[in-house]
Formats: sequence, structure tokens, C-alpha cells
Amino acid sequence: RAALGQGQGKVVDWLKSRGLDGNQRLAQQLSVESGWERAVETVLGEYLEAVCVEGLDALIDSLGGLAGTRLALLEGGAE
Repeated sequence: RAALGQGQGKVVDWLKSRGLDGNQRLAQQLSVESGWERAVETVLGEYLEAVCVEGLDALIDSLGGLAGTRLALLEGGAE
């Protein structure tokens, strides 16, 4: 959970308040061929924690509430 960024209080609260806490993270949507895991992890790094969302436009105004935190949002593929 920590590796997927699900343990950061302010970010978790923000995601919950917008109904995004159940959205998948990029790491959960990837299918990596055996033997390539380390390469993918190295290249994508912290972006593996990105929360997949349907659209970013509706969230832009509320991002100011996340000052001092780290959160990546990835548009598309929010299942």
C-alpha cells in the first residue's frame, strides 16, 4: 500500500473527498512480461503510483489543497 501511495494522509483524504480513492493506480493496470519488472520499475519510478482518473478538468481547481504533497494523476483508463 505504501508503494502505491495509499498511506499518505492528506492525499488519501483528498482522493476520498473526490470519490477517487477506489481508482486504480498505474501499477495496477500494467501487465509486465516476466524478467522486465525491474526495468519498468526503474523507468516509471514514482509514476507507478499515479491515480488513474477519467478526466483532469474537474480536478484542477481543487489541486491547490494538495500543496506540500506529491500526487500524480493519469487521465484515461480509470476503472
